[in-house]
Amino acid sequence: MFKGIFNNSSITNSVIGGSSISMSGNKVTINGKTIQVPNGNVSIINSKVFVNGKEIDTSDTDLNTGCGIVNISIEGNVEKIDCNGSVEVKGSVSKGIDCNGSIHIIGDVDGKIDCGGSVKIQGDHKGSINAGGSVSIK
Repeated sequence: MFKGIFNNSSITNSVIGGSSISMSGNKVTINGKTIQVPNGNVSIINSKVFVNGKEIDTSDTDLNTGCGIVNISIEGNVEKIDCNGSVEVKGSVSKGIDCNGSIHIIGDVDGKIDCGGSVKIQGDHKGSINAGGSVSIK
């Protein structure tokens, strides 16, 4: 399992699909490759990573091996997350989360959460939660 940028916290494997993350002034780590994102969107479409619509070179990551596994970790505040897999954020989420996998947020979440897996928030949450697994809010 990938060890992220969160003091040896691990994140869950995610299946590659049409993922979209709106963020500003942050870093996103995908399969060990860290990408600075000044403002805008990060998308993963058909095993290709795009930042603000521009494809990012991921030749040194596992995205191009055909294994279908991607690990996403985000350092910084995020506006909205819409992904097919799981994600971990070290920061706050201001407009909600829609994921098929699990989420782990080290910060606050404002807005609706809809995910197929478990939810772990190490902060406050305002809004409804629909989860396929357990929910933990500290």
